[in-house]
Parts: sequence; C-alpha cells; structure tokens
Amino acid sequence: MGAISIGIIGFGRIGAEHATWLSKCANAKPIAVADATPARQQIAQQRGLKTYSTIPELLGDESIDALLISTPTSMHFEHVQQALNANKHVLVEKPMALDLDQSRRLAELAERKKLVLSVFHNRRWDIDYLTVQKHIRENVFGKIINVESRLGQWQSCVGPAALEYRPGWRNEAAFGAGGFMTGGVILWIRSGG
Repeated sequence: MGAISIGIIGFGRIGAEHATWLSKCANAKPIAVADATPARQQIAQQRGLKTYSTIPELLGDESIDALLISTPTSMHFEHVQQALNANKHVLVEKPMALDLDQSRRLAELAERKKLVLSVFHNRRWDIDYLTVQKHIRENVFGKIINVESRLGQWQSCVGPAALEYRPGWRNEAAFGAGGFMTGGVILWIRSGG
C-alpha cells in the first residue's frame, strides 16, 4: 500500500504546519486543501497542493484517503461529521468538539462507519513534558500530588497563513471559548513527602 493521501480542511497556521509535518512522513502525504481564503489557497498551491474553495469539493476528491480538520473549534463538529459521512478517516485538531455530547456523537458515527477518528494533541511531545516525564520516572520530585501546566498562546495569528482571516478568532467565544478550550493543557508540579 502506498502513502495515505491527506486532505486538509482549514489552511490557517496549524493547517499549514500539519502540511509541513505530513510532507516529511513516509506513509502519509498532504495532497489537497479546502479553504475559502484566497491567500491561503495561494500558499497551499505554492506548496504543490490542490486547492478547493469549499469543503464539498474536497470531499468529492476520490484520491483523498483521510482528512485533517484544522478549522476553529466551533466548526469541528460539522466538519468532522461531513468528513465521516463522506467515508473519510479523520484526524481533528484539539479539542474534538465544543462539548462531550458532540464528541460522543462523532465517535459513534465513526464507529458505525468503521472509520478512524483521532484527535491531534501534540503537547505531550514538547520538551517540558518530556523532561517532567523523565524526572517523574526517575523519582526526582518524590511523591507527585498534582501536575499542572500553562501555555500562554492567546493569538492564532502566528505565521503568514492566518493573517487574512480573523487574527484574534481564538479569543472570540463564538469560535470555541478561547485559548483555554483550544490549548486546554496545563503543567504544574507539586510534590510532597
């Protein structure tokens, strides 16, 4: 079997990052993007990716095996649902949806259709997490009572791909409850005894 062909819905900052990461994979490759923003379509085309201005156009591309959803959080439920209903495997940026009910409904749909649905959560590979993990294994801190971390990124406007849209969308409640919901992970260590 050849490499898995990936379509990306939403080519903002993180969609463009995913395309870069995927281009380095031996068993997966980005091939197409759906984004309504002309500047982002141009960026995708410069990277050799096919572009579509609508999601239904991308979903109709039979050369795509799986979809990566990297749109704002409030759009995840609808976009994942569309992808699954088009019989595509899905990797969705964190969080999967706005609430537990939506997440369960997506998981049930994927299970019924016998498709893979996974949530991308890269923080576990950050150096601070890996360092803490190593020290916990080595018992450097003693007995761990609590682990908490904070990530201070409250703007989505990092890099050229996001500038044309709404640079502060991550802070708008209508797009998914701000940085807490999309980052959602904090690391803080308290040891005792």
